[in-house]
Amino acid sequence: MKKYFFFLTLAWVTFSGAEEPSRTWTSKHGLTVQGSYQSMEDGTVTIKKPSGDLFKTKLDSLCTADIDYVKARSFSTPATTPLPTPATPKAAPKTVKMTLLLDPNPNDPSLRELGVSPRAKMNDTLELNVTMPNRQDKEVMPDSVWLIESLTSVSGTLKATTETLPPLTTEGLFYFLSYNVENKGLGGSIVPAPILQDTRNRRYYPLSPVEKSIGSYIPAGMSSAEMEMLRPEFKRQFCSVYEVPKDAVISRIEIFPLRVTRHPLYASWTRSGQLSGKAVDVNSDVPPQAATSSTLTPTKVEPVAEKPKVFMSCKQKASKGTGVTHGIQTRVLAYTIDLRLTKPQQKEMTIKAFFIATDPEGDGIVDVVDQQASLQQGKSFSTTVESKPVREVSTRNENTVFTKLKGVIIQLWADGEIVDTWVSNSQWDKQAKLPDLELKMRKARINNYIDQELQDRDRDRRPIRRF
Repeated sequence: MKKYFFFLTLAWVTFSGAEEPSRTWTSKHGLTVQGSYQSMEDGTVTIKKPSGDLFKTKLDSLCTADIDYVKARSFSTPATTPLPTPATPKAAPKTVKMTLLLDPNPNDPSLRELGVSPRAKMNDTLELNVTMPNRQDKEVMPDSVWLIESLTSVSGTLKATTETLPPLTTEGLFYFLSYNVENKGLGGSIVPAPILQDTRNRRYYPLSPVEKSIGSYIPAGMSSAEMEMLRPEFKRQFCSVYEVPKDAVISRIEIFPLRVTRHPLYASWTRSGQLSGKAVDVNSDVPPQAATSSTLTPTKVEPVAEKPKVFMSCKQKASKGTGVTHGIQTRVLAYTIDLRLTKPQQKEMTIKAFFIATDPEGDGIVDVVDQQASLQQGKSFSTTVESKPVREVSTRNENTVFTKLKGVIIQLWADGEIVDTWVSNSQWDKQAKLPDLELKMRKARINNYIDQELQDRDRDRRPIRRF
């Protein structure tokens, strides 16, 4: 009997020490890599490539045949096998509806959300609606529906599906983003490619579908964004490829409404950072509040629907400005905001500051500043919001006020609702409580009036030409 166990142990040691044969590994999306199996730990498979480099990937990202292959070669003795732990409940996917304000001004393009929607995560359904500030009716138009499915990475070499194209190589990682888009507009549109953002706020743009022929490197059945027209009421699966440094940790995905691609400057806006999209969090495995240890004591668990309570105090800082030259000066307004959360234990909130100016047509929004606030119970949070530099004209012919930066409306948002407001001028109390303030309040056109003022002055200085 002892001899039997000796030979059995010897056979196991011989097998475990042998070099695994090289084989072709295939992901769920059809991507392949050549190498031999090395190990699996905490759901991560290590593969040794022919070059000697080690390649790691998640077990559940492989095809079924490869998963079975790994499981057949993963050994562990009962003494070292950890006890199974109950799976952490994940937040169920939700539908996030939002309305975006798109201003396609070539000099100052902007894309902002009207109000604040709940934070979106991968596998959530995002319904995008769009309104244009230059439209007289300010109608809210359905745009598109997005679903971010997966984000996977491949290191080293990326082979094409055709033999005529050479493989792509990188010192970092190739990221594959898979997503579904449905066109809800009235006309056909090109799908804008999403942008990746890492924890260091670096942005990564997809490889050019034209220069790199990305359509030949993505899995079969998927389309390449920014290439094909998506017709109304049609839905299609897309894939974008990104080259990212190895030290990057992708935290967010920025998506854009289809309507932005109708402007020829869209690509330059996004790559220069002038146009930021709607952010989708990559890390969607954060457990919901009900899944924490406090579930053992139900009396201490706060209702999910309960609104947070927070004290907000705002104060204007000294305004900054340049000297007055020919009745024109540039000025900046800044306000400090102090917050103190009383419940729940912690809360992610959004501060929206609407800076108000007056021109010959009346009061209007001249700038909007958004800031995120991570609050903890009992701890003070302080920040400063500051307007962009605004030109003012103090006098014009009859010594009347022409344009002026007047003050601010501040809204505090959580879970897609307004929690508290503050105004520097009581006449804006009613506007402060509007969730769609940017849609209901006009946009101040100070620059237009000042440019006209300068043209008028220049014309008045011109000598009279005699014929």
